[in-house]
Amino acid sequence: MAELREWYEAGTLLLSPDFRRADAWATPARTLLIDTMLRGFPIPPLHIRSKLVPGTGPVREVVDGQQRLAAVFQFLEDRLQLPTTRDTADAPLPPWAGLHFSHLSQTLQDRVTRYSFGCEVYRENIADALLHEIFARINLHGTALSDQELRNGRFFGEFKQSVHSLAKEYNPFWLAASLFTQQEIAHLMHNHLVSEAIILQISGMQDNGMIDSYYAEYDDSWPDRAEHETRFRATMEEIRAAAGRSLRQSAFNRVPRFSTLYAVVHHRLYGIPDHLGGLPATPRLPLSAERSRSLRSAMDVLSTDQGAADVGSRLDRFSTLWRLAGLSEA
Repeated sequence: MAELREWYEAGTLLLSPDFRRADAWATPARTLLIDTMLRGFPIPPLHIRSKLVPGTGPVREVVDGQQRLAAVFQFLEDRLQLPTTRDTADAPLPPWAGLHFSHLSQTLQDRVTRYSFGCEVYRENIADALLHEIFARINLHGTALSDQELRNGRFFGEFKQSVHSLAKEYNPFWLAASLFTQQEIAHLMHNHLVSEAIILQISGMQDNGMIDSYYAEYDDSWPDRAEHETRFRATMEEIRAAAGRSLRQSAFNRVPRFSTLYAVVHHRLYGIPDHLGGLPATPRLPLSAERSRSLRSAMDVLSTDQGAADVGSRLDRFSTLWRLAGLSEA
């Protein structure tokens, strides 16, 4: 990092060659990069072409990594303030939360100034056309990103951090229940499920197309974050206690069916907003031993004909499981 900074201050590190991306990172993306560096996590390598310019000497053109370096230099110049977003609602803030570079301790400043970037260097005789091809391929992904992966790259605040931490916390459950494979977890499919579960808690049954709006609304601030994290964990623990061991062999180890199970248990515990109308009255009570047995029996009944769990609308599926489990009863 020290050498890159020296070149930048000397004007021999060019961040804006004509093959760079035109769009600039938003502030949350820049501060997340600095947070990554302070935690000592790896960052993708830079790609730089070194060339001699008459009258100037050696010049380095950044082929890929312009936004990363621009964010670091902006932070070093005290033009970027780190956020106060927590990993979880009850987690302590990191020691750099809310600070500019000059306000960091010397130890933390050293983590930034001594950070080691990986770097691919191209010599000056490489043609511009070949560099354009290299740059295009660096930024071309063979596999299209999922909606959740794209969402994860756009948002960095409270709602995203909450969903990400909850999804990760329950990785052993997702795998044990065969809800997600390791590969699906790597592609953040479990984050999508948790997003829908939290939105259900906030607003009731919604269309998938509404997810982005919640990420945006609660990006900067989410006053009810702790409450909804508590509700999510309580609902998951009731499901684990009632059906955890049998879930893998049931029809409810598929995401749409599990979402119905989650909605039913959460409604039993807390109630969910009923903007569509038609939800049953709820006692707002934990599952008793008898109700847990009834829920497992209802899941077994629906699992004998796996299509039965998918018949009708979401509300129909919800009502069928609720009725069979007798969850209106104490």
